[in-house]
Amino acid sequence: MKKYLIIILSLLCWSSAKSQEKITNQVATVQLPKGSQKIALSNFESYGKKNFKRRIASAKGSNSFIVDNALLVSINELTVTAGTKRTLEKWKMQLEDVYRHTGSPWDVSKIETISNNRFFIFEDHKGDEYSISFYSEDIGDKKFSGSISFKEKDKEKAHQYLYNLLQDVKLKK
Repeated sequence: MKKYLIIILSLLCWSSAKSQEKITNQVATVQLPKGSQKIALSNFESYGKKNFKRRIASAKGSNSFIVDNALLVSINELTVTAGTKRTLEKWKMQLEDVYRHTGSPWDVSKIETISNNRFFIFEDHKGDEYSISFYSEDIGDKKFSGSISFKEKDKEKAHQYLYNLLQDVKLKK
């Protein structure tokens, strides 16, 4: 009986250690989807260089993750200055203009409301490597943002991860 009790307690401790991580900063609180494994910035960069030919997701903050050894995720809090303050509609229009002028195609450029929060979501790719960037509306002088880098074979997984992530964002308005 003691043996079973020890096994049960060990499993409970292990499952709580593997529970979802929560990020809290000045802009938002978000419960990360399952499978998110926090990594150091140096590991984020080396994983990106090893697995991607093109630029990888931005890792300005310390909130960097690998998901199921397939998605490279970075979640950031951006500072908005007077010169960079703009609506999501303006942000969308300007980024599309840059891509048009450089002749670079994009896959998705949309503003979506998820759980009462508005986000600008932008996806592009080169070859079989994709990147999704997302930005919240300005909250004072901050903005919640992030990016996901992934291979074409993991596109469905990346889109599901993004939806689950943004669904759990609680912006501090």
